[in-house]
Amino acid sequence: MNSSIITVLFGLSFLFSTHPIYSQVKSSTMINATYEKLFELKINEEVHFEDSLSILLTAFSHKRAHVDGPTKATAYLTISKNNMSENVMLSVHRTQSKSKNGDKLNLEHYDLLYWKEYFIEMKDFHYDQSIEIIVNKK
Repeated sequence: MNSSIITVLFGLSFLFSTHPIYSQVKSSTMINATYEKLFELKINEEVHFEDSLSILLTAFSHKRAHVDGPTKATAYLTISKNNMSENVMLSVHRTQSKSKNGDKLNLEHYDLLYWKEYFIEMKDFHYDQSIEIIVNKK
C-alpha cells in the first residue's frame, strides 16, 4: 500500500476514535458515596461504594400524556457490581388535581428500585442535570 494512503487511514481512524462527536466512549466523573446518605448524582457521573457497587446516570426522558394530565420524567442508570451490570430506570410521576377550593395541586411520586441486595430511593429530580438518591443495603 502507498504510504500516503496508510497515513490518511491512520489519521481518519484516530479522528473517529478520539473526537467526541464520533467516539462511543463518554467521559464520566467518579465520586465516592456512603450508604444511607442523600447525595446528588449528575449526568455522566459515576458513584462508587465501598463494596464495589457503582451507579452511573446516563440519560433522561420525559413524557406528558395530555394537557394538564399526568407526566413522567425518567432517569436512566447503569448499576454494576463485580461482573454484573444492568440498565435500570427511576422515574418521577407528577399529576395535577384540584383542592376543595379549586386550587391546582401538583402531586409527585418518586420511584423506589430494588436491585440485588440494594434499594435505591429517588428523592429529587432535576431534568437533564441530576437526581438526588439514597442507596441502602437490605
